[in-house]
Amino acid sequence: MSVVSRKFLETIEPSVHKKTPVIPFSIFLSIESDVDFQVNEQAEICIKVNIEVILWRFFIVDRLSDNMVLGMDFLHDYDVTIECNPFNLKMSRNLAN
Repeated sequence: MSVVSRKFLETIEPSVHKKTPVIPFSIFLSIESDVDFQVNEQAEICIKVNIEVILWRFFIVDRLSDNMVLGMDFLHDYDVTIECNPFNLKMSRNLAN
């Protein structure tokens, strides 16, 4: 699940396509397994991945230690391979689709 910090979202407002409410739910993230995040909003945000700019949906959460996290939803949809040295996201699917 891709998530974005509410605090960070406020700093990138021009990149936000739209924010919409969702039926409230709670999630646990592997990066912060001791926190039960409450979600009641989502945002579609223009992000740059490698050299491409795409629109992606993020659930908005409070108290996230990272600015944003590309989740398994993104990794799966774009069939991503993460290369560590040097860091690169290798996509098997074209981002323009």
